[in-house]
Amino acid sequence: MMLQYLVTSDLRLITMLPNSLVEKSELTTVVQIKNPISERIYYLSWKDDRYLSRAAQKFRETLIEHYTRLSVSNVEN
Repeated sequence: MMLQYLVTSDLRLITMLPNSLVEKSELTTVVQIKNPISERIYYLSWKDDRYLSRAAQKFRETLIEHYTRLSVSNVEN
């Protein structure tokens, strides 16, 4: 797997990965950060005058809906 390659390749790498990508391995040490204070900003871009496949349109709609729901739930909490 890519993570194992990176860890064993002598790159001296520290990375932040979602739990779903972290394997339980003797090669890695996982440190959980409680109550992290961080923000990640995502950008989507496309050209209005260019063809956008149905898959790309659905991907765009799904991301917008997901992050809209997240921002609304964060405001309510």
